[in-house]
Amino acid sequence: MNTQNLLTANEVAEFLQISPRTLASWRANNPNDLPFIRLGNRTIRYRLEDLDDFLKSDEIEDDEYED
Repeated sequence: MNTQNLLTANEVAEFLQISPRTLASWRANNPNDLPFIRLGNRTIRYRLEDLDDFLKSDEIEDDEYED
C-alpha cells in the first residue's frame, strides 16, 4: 500500500471545506459514498484516488442547469 496517497480525515475535511464531524457523520451514515480505511481502532485514512472519484461523481454538467 502506498501511504503517500493516504490522507487523514482532517486533511480531507479541510480540502472539502467541511468539519471533521461532518466527515465522521458521512462515514457512519453513508460509508460507501466516500470509502475510507480503518487502521486499528481509531485511525482513519482516505485514498487520494477515492477522493478524486467521489468528487467526480458529484460533478454536475452545465447543461443540467439549462432552463
